[in-house]
Amino acid sequence: MGGAAIISIFLNARLIDEIILSIHPIIILGNGIALFKNLQGQTNLKLIKSTTYESGLMQLYYKYKS
Repeated sequence: MGGAAIISIFLNARLIDEIILSIHPIIILGNGIALFKNLQGQTNLKLIKSTTYESGLMQLYYKYKS
């Protein structure tokens, strides 16, 4: 969909109803960078599914909590 700035615009406008986060732990970055920037308020999500793969990849499926 795009970078963190674009995703934040869609999240703030409530135009996204599901988020799939893919985590592939190849290297640990320490502090790292923010996943989403400039969010307005708190976003409540509910984990609906998680899938792990032999490669170490993990996918987390979230929906907005009503």
